[in-house]
Amino acid sequence: MSKMPFEPLTLPIDKSLIDLSQIITLFGRAESKIGEFNQKISSKQYCAGYAASHLAKMESLYSTKIEGTQTTIDKVYEAEADVKEKETSIDTEEVLRYGYALSAGAKVIEDNPITCRLLKRLHKILLSGERVRKNSDFQPGEFRTQQNMVGDHIPPIAIKVEDLMGNLENYINTAYNYDDGLPPLIKIAIIHAQFETIHPFPDGNGRVGRILIPLYLYKEKVISSPFFLISQELEKNKIKYYNYLQGTRSKTTLGFTEWIQFFLTATINQSQKDIDFIESLERLHNRTHEKMARLRNTVNYEKVLNFIFENPIFTISKLASCTGIPRSTVGSYVRSLEEQRIIFSDQKQRNRNYYFIELLDLLKS
Repeated sequence: MSKMPFEPLTLPIDKSLIDLSQIITLFGRAESKIGEFNQKISSKQYCAGYAASHLAKMESLYSTKIEGTQTTIDKVYEAEADVKEKETSIDTEEVLRYGYALSAGAKVIEDNPITCRLLKRLHKILLSGERVRKNSDFQPGEFRTQQNMVGDHIPPIAIKVEDLMGNLENYINTAYNYDDGLPPLIKIAIIHAQFETIHPFPDGNGRVGRILIPLYLYKEKVISSPFFLISQELEKNKIKYYNYLQGTRSKTTLGFTEWIQFFLTATINQSQKDIDFIESLERLHNRTHEKMARLRNTVNYEKVLNFIFENPIFTISKLASCTGIPRSTVGSYVRSLEEQRIIFSDQKQRNRNYYFIELLDLLKS
């Protein structure tokens, strides 16, 4: 017997579908851990700025990895190190596009609500162009007009997508009588599940749905930067992630409660991972600063230090253009850093890349 398209609950859901006694402890830990993360990422240390940029790239990498891309963090930074676009793989291009979409969304929500129009814009950024892998021919940035299927889930019929997404938009922005009094950390778990259940686009729903998580939490002031991103944790537990999402479609208390427990646990684990990363970045910065100060304590060395922490893979021309240091002078700085084994080159005769290996290792850990 063939399955029928799923008919989602509209929002807000009946709160009896969430067993609050089962999630209250996890919720408290998640709030506390996000508070710790906010304190770290909001600090005045140079490293906080570096961290936000690197965390955004790692989010882009892991969110696209959930969808099956096979690129690496090295390839992502190489693609930004004066490498021509034709040398960038399709997988790496997808990661870069995710980063563009995330940044675009963060700018829009500074002064605007999170709307279906914004989600369509993010989808267009993710899936426009010839060098994009997608399941079928469709118009990027538009809701689907045909039936689709995701594993065991058959999303609602296309004719209902506009209404269901309108309902979700109202819930996101607590319009009219859509405020159910649940805290934002619980609401975003419900929002993400509902978005993935509706599956409003022909393709790219997972990526748009995961971008929605930090945008909503930032808009609701749960996080102080739009770069708290949990895709690394979700990718590590991809099978559980899909199964618990599917559990919400049972429309039972167990299904919703287990999904929210999973989401809060992922939030706690990712927060701790990001805190550890920022602290490790600070220690690496201090060690590298001491080494470079012994070489030549000048303003230019400070510029070079800041540059390599923002760009762990780079070319001499990019270092010169970004720091304003004359190219002839930059060469001597790079040679000094190589001699001290702070950076390493790929030994190419032309378009040579330089690698800040300790930072790249930290990004991979």
